[in-house]
Amino acid sequence: FSAGLFIVPLQAFIQYRSLVYYQESESKLFNRQVGGISPTLLLRNREQTNKHEIDSVGFNLIGDKQLYTANSQHSISYGLNYEARTLENNFIRTDLPFFPTYIEETNNILGFAPTDSQRAGIFFQDNINFGQSNEWHLTPTARLDYLEVEPDTSGDYQNRLTEADLAAPKDYDNLSPSFSLSIANQVTDQWLLSASYTYANRAPTEEELSMLFTHGNTFIIIPNPDLEPETSHAFELSADASYPWGTLSGTTFYTFYYDYIDPSVLVSEGASGSPNINTPDNVGDVDIYGFEFGAEISLGYFDSFLDGVSLGGTTGKSVGINRTDDTWVNTIDPWKTVGWLAYNEPTNQRYGTRLTATYVDDKTRINYDDGNENLVPSKAYFLLDWSAYYEINEHLTIYTGINNLLDRKYYKWSTLRRSVGHCDTYSDRLTEPARNYFISAVATF
Repeated sequence: FSAGLFIVPLQAFIQYRSLVYYQESESKLFNRQVGGISPTLLLRNREQTNKHEIDSVGFNLIGDKQLYTANSQHSISYGLNYEARTLENNFIRTDLPFFPTYIEETNNILGFAPTDSQRAGIFFQDNINFGQSNEWHLTPTARLDYLEVEPDTSGDYQNRLTEADLAAPKDYDNLSPSFSLSIANQVTDQWLLSASYTYANRAPTEEELSMLFTHGNTFIIIPNPDLEPETSHAFELSADASYPWGTLSGTTFYTFYYDYIDPSVLVSEGASGSPNINTPDNVGDVDIYGFEFGAEISLGYFDSFLDGVSLGGTTGKSVGINRTDDTWVNTIDPWKTVGWLAYNEPTNQRYGTRLTATYVDDKTRINYDDGNENLVPSKAYFLLDWSAYYEINEHLTIYTGINNLLDRKYYKWSTLRRSVGHCDTYSDRLTEPARNYFISAVATF
């Protein structure tokens, strides 16, 4: 639910916008595990429901002002925002009797503490156009944000802390500035070149401050209430072109991180029969750099018979290096390339279809130190997906499609790097979904 107010005072070139909102969101994932999870482990008959809830209330107040000089045009925005939200996670695990002599057992092994947080910020931005034909664009931006986090360490979460013999996480607050500067030049009617610099602070999330995950006697991830904000200096160069027959884009970036937050760092190795202890932690200085290129061609430009048909693709690669330890950063995904062939009804775009091909390369740059000795690299895979939509009227659109059209068995690196200790890495338990179908409807009013 949201309500807005738009005010234009008598004074020219100034206007104000405000928005008050309330939002509830919930996600729920259910799975059932039946049978042997490993040749060496007992049979399992288990149901699990992982539920996340976020309730948010807040407001935005923004002022806009237009200024004109002999040589430039300014579009100034300034304002403040505030949000209070409550996060809750419940992970209900029920072990059902596999044999008549077994006893049913249900536990709530929630992954982080129920948390109340407040965010407040103020900002200023000036979009400046200048030059003989306003071909230059300069945008300075500045923000100041405050974060306050209050975890609730009672109830089921306190029970989990007691079982693991851990102290409760503390309240957290942080005041952080950020700013950016971007400059762009419309070199020709088709080409726009741009460069930007951003200084940013990322405070730890509610989950990182109170995360608690156990996996038998293999490993445990414990809270780290002493996390420091992650700061970064980001540089980016890009080029974009727009022609009657299509678009081209290219971006390269380099980001320097300080006090980089790694979600799972080995604290100590467990003795025989005891779990390794991991925690989210600041791991030092990290550099992440890479590129992304894309293009889309409208085939109808070359032949009217193909009006509405387009061919496009993107490719992107990132590299992450921990400069403090001279190791690779394991949170970086492999090189990914996506291509598509699409048709959108050219008159009103009321219906369309798209065939998407995705290729993901082998994962090769891996840090095997500090408890990562058993990591298994993901292998390259190729996927085809098909989707379509039909707009019944201006208020209702139907979407349908088939994911993993070729029914490939594949593993994502983001899954495998979290799988240490979860039995055999290359098992059906960790595969991505086989061929699957979907249909959905979106109503707007």
